[in-house]
Amino acid sequence: MRSNNAPAPFSPGQPAAPVRIIALLGFALAIYFPGLKSPFQYDDFSSIVDNPYVKIESLSVPGLVQAAFQGRQNRPLTNLSFALNYYLNGLDPFGYHLVNFIALAMTAIGVWLLVGKLLIRLGFDPSRAQLAGWLAAFVWSAHPAQVMAVTYIVQRHASFAGAFTIWCVYFFHRSMERPRLRNAWLAASGLSCLLALLSKETSLTLPALVFLYKVFFFDRLQKGRLKKNWKWLFALLLFYGLAAALVLRPSMLGQTLSEISETPLTPAQRIMTQPRALLWYPFFILAPFPQFLTLLHNFEPSHSLIRPATTIISLLILAIVVFLAIYKAKARPAFAFAVAWYFGSLLVEAMPLPIAIANEQRLYLASLAIIVPAAGWPVLRLSNTKAVVALALLIVLFFGFFTWSRNQVWRSETALWQDTVEKSPGFLWAWFHYCNALAKSGDCRNAALACRLAAKAAPQSHKPRLNLGVCHLRRGFAEQAGAELLGAVTLNGALRDDPKWTAACSELVRLMADQNRCADALGFVETSGMDAKRISGVIEQCRSK
Repeated sequence: MRSNNAPAPFSPGQPAAPVRIIALLGFALAIYFPGLKSPFQYDDFSSIVDNPYVKIESLSVPGLVQAAFQGRQNRPLTNLSFALNYYLNGLDPFGYHLVNFIALAMTAIGVWLLVGKLLIRLGFDPSRAQLAGWLAAFVWSAHPAQVMAVTYIVQRHASFAGAFTIWCVYFFHRSMERPRLRNAWLAASGLSCLLALLSKETSLTLPALVFLYKVFFFDRLQKGRLKKNWKWLFALLLFYGLAAALVLRPSMLGQTLSEISETPLTPAQRIMTQPRALLWYPFFILAPFPQFLTLLHNFEPSHSLIRPATTIISLLILAIVVFLAIYKAKARPAFAFAVAWYFGSLLVEAMPLPIAIANEQRLYLASLAIIVPAAGWPVLRLSNTKAVVALALLIVLFFGFFTWSRNQVWRSETALWQDTVEKSPGFLWAWFHYCNALAKSGDCRNAALACRLAAKAAPQSHKPRLNLGVCHLRRGFAEQAGAELLGAVTLNGALRDDPKWTAACSELVRLMADQNRCADALGFVETSGMDAKRISGVIEQCRSK
């Protein structure tokens, strides 16, 4: 049965499924290839490089369990995958990137299959439905917003959760259509749901979304269906009761409240600011130009519903969209579910938690609420299918170029933080990381300015002053280097045992000795409290002069 007013079936000249798979995954590999060579970045260091839990030397059960849970972590599956990556290829980033790309590929295939099945369920011609699903998956996989969840290794949490979420819904759909194999499909769906939950906490909304999927597309919101679904409702109530007990356990709740108290935004400000981010995301999905792509998105906090003025406007628009979704749920179930999917995918991270207001990796699943209708509707409703496909592939090329360019930025720590400070200069602590990246690369001239701004962002941290001191030292400015190195050890007395600080101080003393500034060299040794035994020869040379 075809949907009302649907165009005739489209079949002539359709490429075979293997050709579509090769095109979909081959293009994705091409645009993500630069990212496969990217180094570890930002939180990758704390979660992987410097994390002793993932550095397993054998596949012993105790070691794997410790790697997965790490004391208090709620993302055991992805933590375990990091440990297995380390076991197989150590700290070579390529292996970690490859696993993330495989997650993207599996998600794209799942999107294709799920959207095709859903559109057939809604009464559309199967050939057009499968084409629409393929184009939706193609556009989604090429979208540059996905770079954060794929190329940024630590965001495997998002890519794993996204992959298992899509397959969970797909397996559930199959269970509803295949009564003879229902239990097997339901078991596969339940396992996928569990794996998604073990990947990231944002998957907590998945069981509710699966239930809505059933109500909208299989029960069709018929009267009395909620009463007949009492077992589902009881299971949801039990699940969310257990989830609340886990999330609100004293240790985790106490840690969360402590982190909230240390952030500059209050929970009330976060609640009032989030509507603006939720309304901004769709515009970003539709127009993901390079100037909008950044590691950090700077949202001015809302101090009330009327400051800034867009706060109340955003809230009203979102309220209208939700109202229309509820009001039109029976007549337009696809629209209603798309709205539920969008907000459900973003709900957990939109709560007043001590995290950034907006991040691109949060759109890994949420973007489907925009991309699937935008890519699918023309195929389903317009008769000139070839023109529609050509336009869709042109958009894929544009998005793919943006994604390829974005992956180029991720290939260098310096390039990533330079891009970040250029697009979000208000984040002073981004200058902190830019300072460190420049110092490590040896670009001392530019590092000097970045480190000064970093010192303003983190006045209690010794790292900007230490890095700035090293930079001055490399440029031969002994006096400035000495001031910064002394400032660094003043902020952190334990720095005296830091090999980097010790090496810099030793080099500074030698530089002063070479400049016949022995008094300054001896004075620096005494003031800094460095171990004089390390440079005894230089000291004796100075004293003899």
